[in-house]
Parts: sequence; structure tokens; C-alpha cells
Amino acid sequence: SNIGNGKTNNVYSQKVVFTSDYKEYGPDLVYLINIDGSNEIQLTNEQGWRPIFSPDGSKILYIFGNNSRDTKLKIMDSDGGNQTLLTPDDINEGVENPSFSPNGDKILFSGRIYNESSKIYIMDVDGSNLTKLTGTEFDDDEPKFSPNGDKIVFLSRRDGEQYDIFTMDVDGSNQTNLTNSNKINEYPSFSPDGSKIVFQRRVLFEHNDIYIMNSDGTNLNRLTTESPNWNPHFTPDGNKINFISERDGDVEIYIMDVNGSNQTNLTNKIGGQSHPHVSYDMKKIVYGDYLDGDWEIYIMDIDGSNQVRLTNRNGEDVSPQFQPPPKSN
Repeated sequence: SNIGNGKTNNVYSQKVVFTSDYKEYGPDLVYLINIDGSNEIQLTNEQGWRPIFSPDGSKILYIFGNNSRDTKLKIMDSDGGNQTLLTPDDINEGVENPSFSPNGDKILFSGRIYNESSKIYIMDVDGSNLTKLTGTEFDDDEPKFSPNGDKIVFLSRRDGEQYDIFTMDVDGSNQTNLTNSNKINEYPSFSPDGSKIVFQRRVLFEHNDIYIMNSDGTNLNRLTTESPNWNPHFTPDGNKINFISERDGDVEIYIMDVNGSNQTNLTNKIGGQSHPHVSYDMKKIVYGDYLDGDWEIYIMDIDGSNQVRLTNRNGEDVSPQFQPPPKSN
């Protein structure tokens, strides 16, 4: 089998990982599929969701558990082998938002011990050297590495009722509030060059919009005004931001320049689209599409053309992610 290394005759064959509950509407399981819809493989036999690839594409990290109150992190090879539990028994509530460091040797996540606030943790990719980076009585959440791996952006409620955006060094030092607002800030992430942070913000009882700022919190700019808009991410080349918008009455995938210009509806269809992920070569977007009463996985060109359905069955197929290309030595 050549699933594990993602190569066929030395040509990189791109794959997508996703979760589905279609088997008798049972638990979410993790699947792998080629970007042409062929060769679908079930990787797990137990509950798993929000799978992500390691930066070199050789591993898949996923959340394991029966419900959101009892969750842990597991890792496996990209062919489903060597499924390994990473997190200890006591950190078993709200374990989520896992991500790899850029070089793939560390894992960042948020989680809580029973009856405590959510904290941010870092560990080696094998689960060793687990370290708690934040420790206030207030929730800390949604951690992400900077592209060079020296900083972490995260959310915290320590300075007020709403979430503010903070950064810290990877050892937990220099925890700094960048937004200092009484607004609800969510989903922060760095630009590929590390100079900017994009995020969504809303005032209580109002809609989300998308904002950008320098990674030190200066030069805050609002990018969208036709609300609501949410879940922004930079494209891999750093030149665009893709996001979700309901401005036209349907939940659809949009793209815009980093200064907010050229906001374009890519999907233009009834129903709803979610979880867009742009391919590393900037050619394709994979996403979830709500259609015929359930979610299916679709792929399209970066300009929204050639929308092709990859899955077709009863049940929810969600959270697709492209496999990164193998690292060139």
C-alpha cells in the first residue's frame, strides 16, 4: 500500500482527511479520500473528530471521546496505523483546538481538568513533556503557533467578561493582551509571515465581522462590514483571507485580499458551506456543503469554479483538511 507516504510512482497524490457519521448514524469516524473522490479509506473504528495533518503529512492528530465533556487527543500514522493516546486521564474536558508546531515536534491544545477553567498546554508529539502554559482562574482557549514557532496566539477572559486576544512565548512567558476590548474576539490566527493576526469580533447582540492587526496588536483594521462574517484564515501564500459569510442570506465561502478589497462569494449556492481549507499549492479549496439534508465534502478551484462532490451518502461528512505535500529534503 502507498497510503502512508502519500506517494505513487514518486508523484505526490493529494489526499483529504475528514470525519463522517454515516455508518448507521453512529459515531464520527476519521476517513481519508483522494482529491478526485477515489480510494476512500476508514482510518478509525472509534469516535474521532476535527482531524489535522502534521506539517509533513505523515501523521494525523484528532480529538477522541464520546462527547465534549470527555475528550482526549490521539495521533496516528496517515494510513491509520499506530493510533496512540497522547493526553492524560485528568485533562479530559473540553480538549480541543489542537495544532502542530511548524516543525511538527510539538502539539498545542486547550483543555480542562474537571471543574477548573480551560488552560493551554504544550507537549512533545509523542505526548511527553506535557506543560501547562496558562493558569488563571479564567478560560484560556484557541491557541495557535506563529509560523516560526516562537509565539502563540490565544484567547483569554482574564481581563473581562469577553474573550481578548493574547500572545505569549512558547514557554508561556510574556503573556500580553493585544485587544483590551469589551468585545467578543474569536478565531485568531497568524499570517504565514507572522506579521499579522486575523480574527473575528462582535459586540454583544451584534454580528461578527473580520478584523486584522499587526502581531503586536497595533494597526487594527476592520475588513468586513456586510455582516455576519466569521472563521477567517489566511491562504498559504499570505495574499488572501478566506472566510464564511451569511451576507447574501446563505452561509457561503468567500475570499478577499488582506486589505479587505475584492470580497468574492466563491460558492454562490443555496444551503450552507463550512470548513473551507485551501490547498498548499493555492489551486483548490475543500469544504463541507449542506445539501439534501446532510453535509457532504466538496472540492473546487480557488476561484470557485469546478465544484465537485467527493462524498455522497446519508450522514454528516465534515471538517475536511488537505494533506500537506511531503517536505523536500
